[in-house]
Amino acid sequence: MTFFHIATARGRLHVGQLGPQDGRPLVLLHHGGGGFSVDPWPDPFPALASEPRGWRILRVDRLGYGLSSPRPHGFPPGFFEDDLRDLETVLDALEPTRPLVLQGTSDGGSLALMAAARWPKRVCAVAIDGAHHRTEDSMRPALLDMRARFLEKHGPAAEWDPVERATLRAWFEGWLAIVEEGWSVEDDLPRIHCPVAVLQGELDGIVSHGHAHDLASRLGKPVPAHILPGGAHLVQRSHPQEWAQWLWNFLQSLPPLVECP
Repeated sequence: MTFFHIATARGRLHVGQLGPQDGRPLVLLHHGGGGFSVDPWPDPFPALASEPRGWRILRVDRLGYGLSSPRPHGFPPGFFEDDLRDLETVLDALEPTRPLVLQGTSDGGSLALMAAARWPKRVCAVAIDGAHHRTEDSMRPALLDMRARFLEKHGPAAEWDPVERATLRAWFEGWLAIVEEGWSVEDDLPRIHCPVAVLQGELDGIVSHGHAHDLASRLGKPVPAHILPGGAHLVQRSHPQEWAQWLWNFLQSLPPLVECP
């Protein structure tokens, strides 16, 4: 296992690597609740890193998460664009030329979709779970409920990393603001022509099943959306084995030498 700190215009991003340096690049983008830091690598990543045609797996802690620098200005409107520029700087440093596969959860999935649309010669496949491409009316009450539970559990005296606590508090405010203004990346979706896998939990609680189906239907090559029975918004936590199998199956379906469309 290897770790890097990559300097960007806004701060240093921490990146963890598993697998051979010359393996096929797989970039993991986390949700808005926390970064990867140095947590253990869950399934299926150890197996992917060690298989004969192994993967070079990179976990990127966005600013404010894990071991990356604090976020300088929280989550103002346009924060996805800022995070995408940070990600581009990291990838320019670590994987400047080879085709990339992106796996993103929730906010990380939205970021992966934007990257696939903006960098068609660089991103050759995407697997997303719990990702959003636009806001919905249901998001505001869901976010307010999540924030209330967070504040109840992680008040000022809580034993919680102060950087991540500040990040998550700012994250709620940022998402409530973009829900109010009607954020969307729908115009990006038709430009995505690479293979895409879409997963959403049946009990997501933030958006309806129709959100994932609508997202999948708007891609340049429409794909089915898989709704996992009983799954929560973060399927990787509620159903880790099913999530691992879903990702494994998608990655195994890709050709050994993945190329961008």
